[in-house]
Amino acid sequence: MERLIGGTGTLSRESGLDPVATPGMVTVQVTGAGLNNADVLRLHGLYPVPKGQDARLLGLEFAGRITAVGAGVTRWAVGDRVMGLWQGSHATHLLVPEDHCMPVPDAIPDVDAAGFPEVFCTAYDALCTLGGMTAGSRVLIHGAAGGVGTAAVQIASLMGAHATATTRHREADAMLAEFGAEEVIDDDISALEGPFDVILELARGSHMADNIRTLAPDGTIVVIGMNEAPSPEVNLRLLMQKRGTIRASTMSGRPGYARAQVIADVATRLIPYLELGRLRVAVFATYPFDKAEEAYDAFRKGGKLGKIILTMEHV
Repeated sequence: MERLIGGTGTLSRESGLDPVATPGMVTVQVTGAGLNNADVLRLHGLYPVPKGQDARLLGLEFAGRITAVGAGVTRWAVGDRVMGLWQGSHATHLLVPEDHCMPVPDAIPDVDAAGFPEVFCTAYDALCTLGGMTAGSRVLIHGAAGGVGTAAVQIASLMGAHATATTRHREADAMLAEFGAEEVIDDDISALEGPFDVILELARGSHMADNIRTLAPDGTIVVIGMNEAPSPEVNLRLLMQKRGTIRASTMSGRPGYARAQVIADVATRLIPYLELGRLRVAVFATYPFDKAEEAYDAFRKGGKLGKIILTMEHV
């Protein structure tokens, strides 16, 4: 097994024995793994991890093929194609709890599968579970050109909500419209009127004043990303007047049973539409495992429209 290690700002590669399937777990030969903002932060030791996790391990999502199943595993068999969420997925082999895996439809390439779990689970949970989005909801999605943003636009459209997307990358307008955004606007929302029932904040704390201003009565702001100092001023009086709610979350910081529930919900509600082609993974670029440093550099530079994927050459 080869895996990527961080924590000090320097990306390194570590060799070890292939994992052995233990009770309730499966071993996966990883074919691809998505790169996410949390990985770049972990590389530099800036992303807290739950107690008991190794903060050096990089990677949150994977796709691959099961090579062994542990005692008590009932839902998977050797040879099954799976994708899922698990720490340390920037590796050639991975030991994963069976309930952290989802099936990969036959028609979906490994590269697309590798970029599906984190962004679609995060977007679904933020919009539907935390935000309470339903058919007819008016939704504002910030940072819509990235991986989670493109997933959120598609989910909102699929579920009959009215999605407005913001982005600094105007070259993404056509893609976001194709994914179902009814309006695509610039990142500056000072002139935006709303009102919005659900606002998904993926980008900037400086949006918060306008988020509250444009929030509908009884609306919800869900914060799951921040690309600047996370200390915005919050107009509590206006929030109170609107009976508004601000919720915030990360996926990787949750206990295993909570992640497993989101994975189960996404497997039931979204994967059938992925199989039908009504949901798509926006892949911006792929890099082989031995070019991982270039992949991380490309992510840090920004300007990506969709996901960056590491593809594994098994060594």
